[in-house]
Amino acid sequence: MRSELEKINKDEMFQVPRNYFKDLPGRIMKSVETDEESSAMLKNSWLRIRPVLLIAASVIGFIFISFVGIKFLLGDRKINTISNNEAIEYVDFYASDFDETLLIESIDELEDLDQKISVQSEIIIDYLINEGIDDLTLYNAF
Repeated sequence: MRSELEKINKDEMFQVPRNYFKDLPGRIMKSVETDEESSAMLKNSWLRIRPVLLIAASVIGFIFISFVGIKFLLGDRKINTISNNEAIEYVDFYASDFDETLLIESIDELEDLDQKISVQSEIIIDYLINEGIDDLTLYNAF
């Protein structure tokens, strides 16, 4: 093994280029300046793009919130309809529950309700007349 080591050339195998250490600070400063320039350009471009991105995000957010709000307010407003056949089947099935007395009582209740509404309307009209309030005053109030 010793003989193999002796065969290796003892001259310097690695050489530094001329003026490497002398020019090194200048090359470092030049590299730092170019990095600063590129970062300044990137920062300037970001400052120009940022307002546009903020506006775009605001518009998208507004559209999303509007869509969700409208969807929530409208909801699924499907009108439940039944066919004539289903209505006939329902009436036939529950026909035994209805009799003439039930229908007469329902009609009497509706008549009583109509009478109550007409009496209340007359009371309101009398009050308005006694207070000297006419149609024009009511119209202007609303």
